[in-house]
Amino acid sequence: MKQKNLYNQLISLLDKHGAKYRLIDHKPEGRTEIVSPMRGNKLSQAAKCMVLAIHLNKKDTRYLLGVIPGDQKIDFEAIKVLTGASYVSFATPEIAEELSGSVVGTVLPLSFSPKLELIVDPKLLENDELYFNAARLDRSMALKTKDYISIAKPRLEKIAKHEDVQKRKRLNIYKSGHENYDALDTMRHSCAHLLAYAVMELWPKTKLGIGPTTENGFYYDFDLPVKISEADFPAIEKKMAELKRRDFSFERSVLGIEEALKRTKKKGQPYKEELLADLRAAGETEVSFYQSGEFVDLCKGHHVANVSAIGPFKLLSVAGAYWKGSEKNKMLTRIYGTCFANKEELNHFLWQQEEAKKRDHRKIGREMELFLISQEAGSGFPIYQPKGFIIRQELERWVMQEKEKRGYQFVWTPHVGKSDLYKKSGHWQKYDAMMNPMKLDEEEYVVKPMNCPHHFQIYLARPRSYRGLPIRIAENATVYRFEKAGELNGLLRVRALTQDDTHTFVRSGQIADEIDRILDLSVFIYRTFGFADYRARVSIRDKNHPEKYMGDPKNWDKAEKALVAAVKKRKIDYFVGEGEAAFYGPKIDLMVKDALGREWQLTTCQLDFVQPDNFNMVYINEKGKEERPAVLHVAILGSFDRFLAVLIEHYAGAFPVWLSPVAVKVLPIADRHLAYATAVVQKLKSANIRAELDDRNETLSAKIRNGQKEKVPYMVIVGDKEQEARTISIRGRDGKDYGKQSAEQFIGFIRQEIDEKKIR
Repeated sequence: MKQKNLYNQLISLLDKHGAKYRLIDHKPEGRTEIVSPMRGNKLSQAAKCMVLAIHLNKKDTRYLLGVIPGDQKIDFEAIKVLTGASYVSFATPEIAEELSGSVVGTVLPLSFSPKLELIVDPKLLENDELYFNAARLDRSMALKTKDYISIAKPRLEKIAKHEDVQKRKRLNIYKSGHENYDALDTMRHSCAHLLAYAVMELWPKTKLGIGPTTENGFYYDFDLPVKISEADFPAIEKKMAELKRRDFSFERSVLGIEEALKRTKKKGQPYKEELLADLRAAGETEVSFYQSGEFVDLCKGHHVANVSAIGPFKLLSVAGAYWKGSEKNKMLTRIYGTCFANKEELNHFLWQQEEAKKRDHRKIGREMELFLISQEAGSGFPIYQPKGFIIRQELERWVMQEKEKRGYQFVWTPHVGKSDLYKKSGHWQKYDAMMNPMKLDEEEYVVKPMNCPHHFQIYLARPRSYRGLPIRIAENATVYRFEKAGELNGLLRVRALTQDDTHTFVRSGQIADEIDRILDLSVFIYRTFGFADYRARVSIRDKNHPEKYMGDPKNWDKAEKALVAAVKKRKIDYFVGEGEAAFYGPKIDLMVKDALGREWQLTTCQLDFVQPDNFNMVYINEKGKEERPAVLHVAILGSFDRFLAVLIEHYAGAFPVWLSPVAVKVLPIADRHLAYATAVVQKLKSANIRAELDDRNETLSAKIRNGQKEKVPYMVIVGDKEQEARTISIRGRDGKDYGKQSAEQFIGFIRQEIDEKKIR
């Protein structure tokens, strides 16, 4: 009876919190096995509940969600390593107590209601049964108490005593989008060491640079005695696999900085020696090394316990990279690679990479004649060709229309301003991408890196009253930034970019509504382009480095809380990016996933209490006294250039009709159909539909292939039958046959598609 009551309590609690679950089996002795298809995305740092994956033998794994006696000092990564857990998940002890009346030593069911705040690796749900029991551990049928005590308890005690816990910095989940990012990043960093080990085995005279992780993998910089290419990758990967099979552990040792310098100099590693000298100059007195087999590398960690824990890997590319990113230093060989927890994830990533190559906006932009980067005109300064300018112009017009509907007033400001303007704003002191200044009339000027100081002049042009706020100023303005040559990338990273910029001047009580207005517009725009998957990063300051920021810490606290409240209000999935704020305010960065599942940062909404102080901006409140406004710096698309690059890759160049440079191509079959085809083109143009006549002396099939290559949405075919019946035959770029229609019918159809911004 007691077991039955406990089972009823379990079901009651799951139903109470809206949890979804599937009952696999409930046996008389009390075993309850539940699998949940739901996934969550929140972690509680005060958590004391975790998933343990206990491997009883090679073929038998049990995943238990259990409460442990723990606190924030527990090393979560060590839990996964020591217990062999695939994932660690947490819930509040209050929920545990509500279920069973006890916190320590209780096994809970898996659920993902917002209140329970639990996460599990989705792969487990696809491949494994998850065993849970609502009873106390001594009644658990999924794992006997003695097994739990013998396997888990000693490991958990060891974790709790781990000495290095507080020094670990939890990395930002945004970098890879992988739910288990910390473990994946650790694995990839370990794989970078494995790569360096293999290279040293193959070419012992190699000088080592650095080997950090990246968004999708890792790289390592080498000063090699030979020139290598991707043709050498199979040999390097073979050596990596051979070393991995040797089952080396990663052993950490700590040396005083002087002793480390002596050791490194003796080994003939000048780049590591230079790094150590930099650390000494920065005040470091000790450094750590990691050894795996015969390979030792200067490194702060962290690593997997053993090389055998490194998942499937693949070397991706090789490139040149200046040491420390400076053109004044030697060019090293950079080998890029990646690593994943399993073969399926690696294969998906490699497919994604291959597909990304096909969709590369630089390749498609060149083939479709959208834009070009001329070395004569200058690297990083894109030139838009007629078709590319059409797309850009359509984007600008539409964004202007949508902003004007929402109360934004458009302005124009010069491309150049006095240097003093940017010294006053703090950009001169804090922003490192400004172009070199120039002299005009004995005064110093600079091409503007951002628009806000110019927009502030509009606010300051006359006295302001609370009755006139908020003031919404917008401009599609080109700004200029000094980006390093090695970082330039088509339209994604340029030196001349056009922002869809806005600056809104608000009272404190208007901040929440105004941010909500901005988020509403952002979501509307994302949906228009078919971006359904998006999330927010609330970028805050790094409190350990206050020197990086301007303004009152109390205002920073206020601003950061306001941004978190805004994304919560709209129920947008978000995470906090510590240290990602600008020097004058925190911000919301919205990221979307494209057709390949890659994440792009688009919208930025920054809340600023600093610049109103810098520029002495005030308004007169209801009591006749002066108050400072706050400023919201917003770019919905980010920049038109970068957004166009994202769209090109998202659509693979096959734009919706309203954005396509050519919406319709009219294809006469023979010269005798030219007059009728020309009349059809004129009708389309009169209806503001971008149309072209293909009157080349080519076969119809060649003209159709050409239209498909140019990714024209519709091709209109005109032959004897169409000319006689005064109709047209319509074919889509995907090969779909839309049959015969009158020109007027087709115009009505396509105009609706354009006006409604439909995505085909």
